[in-house]
Amino acid sequence: VLVITTVFGQNHSLKEGLEAWKFSIFAGLAFTVPYALIAWFLGPEFPTLIGGLVALAIVVPAAQKGFLVPETIWDFPPRESWLETWSSQTFRSSPDIKREKPLIISAQKAWLPYLLVGLFLMLSRLDAFPIGNWLKSITLTWGNILGTDLSVSTQPLYLPATVFLCVVGLTYWLHNMTLKSFGQALSLTLPMLQKTALALGAAVLMARVFINSGTNSAGLMSMPLTLAEGMASLSGTTWPIFAPLVGTIGSFVSGSVTVSNMMFALFQFGVAVKVGFSTAMILGLQCVGASAGNMICVSNIVAAEATVGLIGREGILIRKLWIPTVYYILCAGLLAMLSLLI
Repeated sequence: VLVITTVFGQNHSLKEGLEAWKFSIFAGLAFTVPYALIAWFLGPEFPTLIGGLVALAIVVPAAQKGFLVPETIWDFPPRESWLETWSSQTFRSSPDIKREKPLIISAQKAWLPYLLVGLFLMLSRLDAFPIGNWLKSITLTWGNILGTDLSVSTQPLYLPATVFLCVVGLTYWLHNMTLKSFGQALSLTLPMLQKTALALGAAVLMARVFINSGTNSAGLMSMPLTLAEGMASLSGTTWPIFAPLVGTIGSFVSGSVTVSNMMFALFQFGVAVKVGFSTAMILGLQCVGASAGNMICVSNIVAAEATVGLIGREGILIRKLWIPTVYYILCAGLLAMLSLLI
């Protein structure tokens, strides 16, 4: 809120943003409390998805009823006074296709696909249900890759992406779509995924090489562990301040929290062991930093620009966003250092 009021507000005022501190804290707790409870009772695969849905169900009705909402309504300045950089350099419209009349559906039906994703993930991940074992029964394996001892395997039916695709198919029936409208939805969505898919695909390959670099004829340690030794000797007990930065760099380059964690989790673990810190805390800082890096990664910014019709402003947006990013990772590092002193 403070970034919006100071950077984009007409008065560039911190005070205007601080008026929303009560509602901001309430909104934060509405997400983090369910998030933590879900992580504790259901496991690590559900918090982001279900925690966000629970927060929406709490915060939106509260905002509609004016609960803890500031009395003064803040808004952006009039459109005629906007800076030139607030507009697209080259406006890129959606593909020139004839659209059918939009479907009118209720809010409950619009949210149903998201709820189904959460439900199906829960049913497939909890040990109380046999569905997970059924989905894991099909495994694809590639052994002795390029003549080495390395092997990889995947369970295609158990992947979260499979759940998403199943829900996409169900949504066709739930929303009473026609084949033409379904095809139009795909034609508008798939082009937005091209750049992201290319970046993620290349980053995953790089991460696998990085992780498995310990398999070599020279008997050298893997790159993550070699880096860990060097960083442990340089940083010493101050590493918690720098750990989030590593995660941020990883997701900035790759465009993905997952890929950042794949690349640097072993490195962070190695530093924690060398310096004598809690491995859980350092890996948590890695994940926090990777999440912060999502704010400034190019693939996410391009996707956001395409959504709002603001093309060609990537550099400006990154320069605006690096301030909250630095604030985010610095706070995480300082909280970790504080926890070591208590």
